[in-house]
Amino acid sequence: GGAASRLSPEEQRRAEDYWAALEPVASRLKEISRLTPVEVGELLDQMQDALSGLFDCGYGEARMRQLLLLLGSALDSYIKAQLQGGGLWREPFRQVSRRIGEATSLIDALMASSGFLVTKLWSGRWRGPPFCDEPLARLRKRLAAVLEVRAVQHQVGSVLTDRQAQDARLSEVVRPFEGLDALHHSPYTQDAWDAAAAQ
Repeated sequence: GGAASRLSPEEQRRAEDYWAALEPVASRLKEISRLTPVEVGELLDQMQDALSGLFDCGYGEARMRQLLLLLGSALDSYIKAQLQGGGLWREPFRQVSRRIGEATSLIDALMASSGFLVTKLWSGRWRGPPFCDEPLARLRKRLAAVLEVRAVQHQVGSVLTDRQAQDARLSEVVRPFEGLDALHHSPYTQDAWDAAAAQ
């Protein structure tokens, strides 16, 4: 037979327990790219219960740490897909602000959920350091930086006449960032971002 026939009865039971914990969210996780931000927020709420159930049935800490990183990576990809192509630098400020707000809310929700599970719910059973999703934290920081640049541009523009904004070359404020993929956040791209911010 297949792999299942090579499992001991204990391994088979554990695999069934793992599937039982994850099954309620499996189909929505597969479809995450098609979900709205509100639906992804609901999925993140459901994931907390699924992860709790998974850990309760013996899913190891090292494996859970990897699973949490995978979830963060999936959310990172979802957010990038939601924000790509719309022109974070050229869309109306209110639209960019709303979209970045939705994205940061999702990041905050996953980080809060992970923190709650590791430091509260699994306290005493989680032996290693608290979980920290550094790539997701970098994305959140970058989104905040994009919003800050756009907010300054918007605020200054709101007190200037059209002629003053043109004379001040207000539209040029974002030009140094236009050649960068604002959503590509890594230690390797940080220097280029910092150079654009300094202009």
